[in-house]
Amino acid sequence: MNESEAVSPVHIFIGLAWQQMLSNRFRSYAGKGFLRHPHNRRGTPHRYHRSMKNIVKLQNYYFPWELEQEISRFVEYYNNHRYHESLNNVTPADVYFGRNREILTKRDHIKRKTLALRKKQNLKTRVA
Repeated sequence: MNESEAVSPVHIFIGLAWQQMLSNRFRSYAGKGFLRHPHNRRGTPHRYHRSMKNIVKLQNYYFPWELEQEISRFVEYYNNHRYHESLNNVTPADVYFGRNREILTKRDHIKRKTLALRKKQNLKTRVA
């Protein structure tokens, strides 16, 4: 897999609550095993699904392919552009391709440099 390729899941996951808003035709599609809904150890849906639901559910979808496109867009955003607090504020793609250490090192360097500059500026204002 190239670094430039977007990270995307093998299966599209969808929450159980979605089935209430979808047409019967799409429910039959979802019921054939194409869509799965993972839970964490406590049996509650992952945060991923809540995020997806809050963004994707804002529109009406009249065809299954429209919903699939919107889910694909969300998955691409979630994996490649959205920073995750549980991953030290890097994207899953950064972790997957091993860029997270470089990013975190760079951030730490910038933070130290900024703090040193602020300290220097504060000392100047105290003296004056």
